[in-house]
Amino acid sequence: MHIRFLDDDDGQGPGPSPAAAVPHPAAHAAFAGTPGFQCVSSIRVDFNKDATYVFDLCHNGAGLVAASLSNTRIKLFNFSEGGLTFAGDLVGHEGMVRELSFALPDQPHLLHSCAADGTVRGWDARVGQQVESYAAPRVELLSCSTNGALMAAGGGDKVLFWDRRTQRPVASFADTHAQDVTQVAFHPTHRSMLVSASEDGLIAVFDTVPQLDEDEGFKAALNIDTSVAQLGFYGRQGERLWARSGVESLHLWEWAAACDDDAAGGNGALAEALDAREQLAAAAAGCAAGQALAPGLDYLVGCEYNAAADQLWLLAGNNAGAVGLFPVVEPAASSSGGGGGGGGDGGGEGDGMQQDGAAPPPPAQQQQQQSRRQVQLFGQPQAVLAGGAHSDVVRSVLWPGAVGGMCLSGGEDSKLCVWSLAQQAAGQPPQQQQQGRPGGASSTGSGREQGARRPALASKPALRRRHLVTRAAAENAPGGAEETNTFALAPSKPKSPTGEMAAYYLQMQPHLFQEAVQTAFQRIKEQRQADEAAERAQEEASQQASAAGDAAASASGAADLVLYRRMAEVKRLEQMLAIEDLMYVCILEKFQEIGVDMLPRVEPVEESTATLRALTEGVHSREAIDMVKEHVLAVLGPASMAFSNTMIKMSKLQAAQVYAASIMFGYFLRRVDTRFQLARQLGVLPASREDAVARLERLFAQADELESSSDPDTAPPLEPPAEGEPSTSYSSSASGASAAGEEPGSGLVRRQKSALRRYVESFDQETMLETARLVTIESATLTERQTQALFGDIKALQQSMQEAVGQDAGSMEEIMQRVQEAVAEGRVETVVMTVGTQRRAVLEAIAYGCFLRDVESWVDSEYELLTPVGTAGSSGEA
Repeated sequence: MHIRFLDDDDGQGPGPSPAAAVPHPAAHAAFAGTPGFQCVSSIRVDFNKDATYVFDLCHNGAGLVAASLSNTRIKLFNFSEGGLTFAGDLVGHEGMVRELSFALPDQPHLLHSCAADGTVRGWDARVGQQVESYAAPRVELLSCSTNGALMAAGGGDKVLFWDRRTQRPVASFADTHAQDVTQVAFHPTHRSMLVSASEDGLIAVFDTVPQLDEDEGFKAALNIDTSVAQLGFYGRQGERLWARSGVESLHLWEWAAACDDDAAGGNGALAEALDAREQLAAAAAGCAAGQALAPGLDYLVGCEYNAAADQLWLLAGNNAGAVGLFPVVEPAASSSGGGGGGGGDGGGEGDGMQQDGAAPPPPAQQQQQQSRRQVQLFGQPQAVLAGGAHSDVVRSVLWPGAVGGMCLSGGEDSKLCVWSLAQQAAGQPPQQQQQGRPGGASSTGSGREQGARRPALASKPALRRRHLVTRAAAENAPGGAEETNTFALAPSKPKSPTGEMAAYYLQMQPHLFQEAVQTAFQRIKEQRQADEAAERAQEEASQQASAAGDAAASASGAADLVLYRRMAEVKRLEQMLAIEDLMYVCILEKFQEIGVDMLPRVEPVEESTATLRALTEGVHSREAIDMVKEHVLAVLGPASMAFSNTMIKMSKLQAAQVYAASIMFGYFLRRVDTRFQLARQLGVLPASREDAVARLERLFAQADELESSSDPDTAPPLEPPAEGEPSTSYSSSASGASAAGEEPGSGLVRRQKSALRRYVESFDQETMLETARLVTIESATLTERQTQALFGDIKALQQSMQEAVGQDAGSMEEIMQRVQEAVAEGRVETVVMTVGTQRRAVLEAIAYGCFLRDVESWVDSEYELLTPVGTAGSSGEA
């Protein structure tokens, strides 16, 4: 079992919210020269303090983070505004993991990793299992990338290719690079374009279509004269590259222009900072934010690109663990350039190298290129991850899309730190934009200005929530909408990491929801079985020590057993919470299946015919619908005859009691309806009084016919109805005046009781009580949880009502009168809703109870994880 160690100096933030796939705090567009990030939580990734480094972080765009560690493991975490929650370990590499990548947007669960053991592995993050493997024996792989059809990796001085369908090698590029290939990257949108980089300083561009050929596919190259450590695409269409070198310099290149013979630019670096650390230190010295980076910057971490604002950001840190976020201020692109990288097939292979027969560039052009290189490339730091959270070198910083105020950092101190935007510039509203990958969806933001781009820290807009039938009142409040303590599907928020995982799958990847939930239940079952086996072993060891007469060992064993049982009880409570969360999200899935959004709170809603039909016909059998209608009429009382838009006022306690009672009714209804349908199919429905009388009358009539017959042999046999034939009193329909309930001579028609209602009335008192109560503690908890999520603390409401009504009421009529007075005078909390809203809430509660029973039955039968209430755990009939 993985154990998380929280740093004592950092408070642990609240759990993450999987309704938000990417973190999105309310960050402003720019900072007024003040540090903007604060560490809100941290997690140690080492076990028993074994000094494990965090090397690389990557994000799948949907709330999942992978971290590669120096111990060859990969850890998965759910990342959101609240912090990190551990999601699993990926174990398989036998050498240091060099690079991680979630490269395929249509498969966000697929993680690729390459390592010094000469393998590229594909992992299904949903189940934590390896699903792909590509091997290069006796070669250390430093980088990998896929475009969906091909897998590419840098091994030695070669670029290696595999066919992903067969996972077999198909080609290698061996002539381009002279030293180890450190980076390979397919373009995120132009999937056939591949960039490779090496310790020899060469960055090369290839087109792998129409054929995978090194010579035919070569398009352009740039030589930065030093080893390339890291690179990435940026620009509106991903038309540029940034490259970080092994000597902490930064280089920018218009690679797309270099590949186009007719395009301007691309000849040589667009800009480069060979003295990047000195430039950064000078930029930091001129502002308040830079004081947190004193005495200077020691290394470059990498770059992040904000597609909405078309802004590239450089992250740089010092050995004390502080990191600054610096905007990269590019010079204007120029059609003239140095004699660097060549464009097209005839392009040169390095900076300072000309094509054969070509004259050197004119002095003016050389001077322009030199001045471009010497330009101050960085603006003042707009935010700082201050030292103290990390105590050593920060290896990786994850700032998804360079948007908003949540980021994650990992370093050589074995820690992952979550940072949240704390301060913002006054008077600058947040920018509205769409986050996009290069070449992706259109976005708005500050464009390229004359000669330079203006840096901007843009806030990511809140994720669009799934439409709900009610609108939060906070949307109309001053200052705009505020976040509520719900997620997008229901009023109650998951309370465990397992529940958050399930809610994430239901919202973001519903096609994987069932598999994720089943896996989670199975893991809990296996963990519980392992814990029980360990406890039995501990108890047996204690008994053996006692039988052997070893008093000291027996006492020690008994103490250990007590401690173990206490720890097991704590763990069991955590498991119960996870089980309840999983059951709750399963109930929400059933509401999704019938196309109904649950009420986030009880407020006036539009009564939709389709919704009411879904909450009746979409949930219940034909026989059960009649009992549902009876319950709704009983709950609404005289209001059931009013128009749907008629407003009614009641105490919140009364509304909560009605809702909870309706959940219980739905739970009971599902149990008896299941029994009824089974008994009817088996032909074992018990005979009612009317059924028995009718059968006797048929027998007497047949006996009279037999006595009056002149030929006994021709008389009809005395046979009961065929076995399995439904009895007349339990059939769903009846014919004739008597079946319809017509009273002779009265002219009135009495409503016929439903078959299910008559079946329920046949129960004796013991059967009725047993069927009406909740079977498991988890169901009782989920009933209370749903009710309190809608109406608040029930105990507090009861206390308030008791204080308002008093203790000296002499009769029920007097109590009801005092309740009405308290509601009218506002001495208790009240709710005002339409009749339609109340009808909708009651039907939802009944459906919730039915779905609760369905989920409970499934979990109990498949996994045997639920806790019985008293002796009711032996129910097996429904």
